[in-house]
Amino acid sequence: MCNFTTGAFRHVYNFARASNARLLFDLSELAGRTCNDSQNCRGPWDTANVRLLLEYVRAEGLFEPNGTLIGFELGNEVFAPPLLLPEAVVADNRLLAAMLHDLFGGTHAAVPLHYAPATNKCGGPENAPVMDNLTNVISGWSFHTYPGGSGTQDGFPFVLNASWLRNKIMPEQMPCLHDWNAGPRQHGMDLIMTETAAVYGRAPASVPQTSSFQHGFFTLASLGQYAFTGVSLVARWQFLSINPGTPALVMKLDGIYTVAHDYYLLVLYRRLVGPGVLNTTAADPHANALVYAHCSADTRNGSVVAMAVNPTETALLVDFAGIGSATPRTEFVLTAPNGNMGSETPVLNGDTAHPLRVAPDGTLPAMDGRYVAADGPGALLLPPRSQAFVVLHAARAPACTA
Repeated sequence: MCNFTTGAFRHVYNFARASNARLLFDLSELAGRTCNDSQNCRGPWDTANVRLLLEYVRAEGLFEPNGTLIGFELGNEVFAPPLLLPEAVVADNRLLAAMLHDLFGGTHAAVPLHYAPATNKCGGPENAPVMDNLTNVISGWSFHTYPGGSGTQDGFPFVLNASWLRNKIMPEQMPCLHDWNAGPRQHGMDLIMTETAAVYGRAPASVPQTSSFQHGFFTLASLGQYAFTGVSLVARWQFLSINPGTPALVMKLDGIYTVAHDYYLLVLYRRLVGPGVLNTTAADPHANALVYAHCSADTRNGSVVAMAVNPTETALLVDFAGIGSATPRTEFVLTAPNGNMGSETPVLNGDTAHPLRVAPDGTLPAMDGRYVAADGPGALLLPPRSQAFVVLHAARAPACTA
């Protein structure tokens, strides 16, 4: 257990607000309980500290609908190892729901979002009954996934295999999706992933880390696949590190910021990708390029954003005819400098002289796309081992006009 003060919470809140991020804050339900080697916790939950924090949030006006702080998540991987029994998880979340309604006014719009239980055991028998018992109590169900398992031996070379990307990201989590679709989803329960990466644990220094270009193949593929299932949030592990040798999206050492390759992908995703998800089908189901499509952000004129990855060592031609008109378009094609999969400074649209790199104070570099006019080539040649966003300005997708 650690001492986390209201002042520390304010510091996290201020950081999120300054970076235009949304904050979902995790709460512990182990206080007051007796745990045997972090397992089999017994006794009632002492909610005093949680209530103190919620009262602070209310008094300081830190929660506003659609503001920086969107809500709270209760618990962290409580089913594996077996920290809590399912009935305790249900009871704890009912307690928290009552506190939120008591402190924030009782109307649905004024109450912070409430997620649980951050399970890493979607295949366990606990999920369906707990999910059913918390339907109409919590805002949504949260889960964690590391589909490649531990990366401490050889990292995650499998993300350079299109078949693995297509077939191995989702299976572990299908039971959670099944349980959610069996009823809770129809009653308004949300489903979010609050922790993910290709692997957990630090890879050997001799291979790419999760902060590297190589990890981007997993990131784009997982964003595309989970969006299509209805999962509304995917949170990359981990966001910030101040410890040398601990890869994270944002790293701050000796006052100087650096960022992981995935950070640039997520910035482009946030800028370009809208909420509408389109169904894409490859002409060859075993194709080595993976493509996902969304409505574009901030416009309803039918334009589409395609996300594509080519994990192979061969250039691949991607034809967007099935999505809509391929030109005019704007391309954001990322490659690793000199083919170095371990790099954290990707090359955008072939500009090898200026790989992407944040300033020491964290300021982002320019990330402008490459415009292809209406009379330009209809297909995109994806370089070997590349990741791309492509805005199809004249796609005229009906789903993206309403």
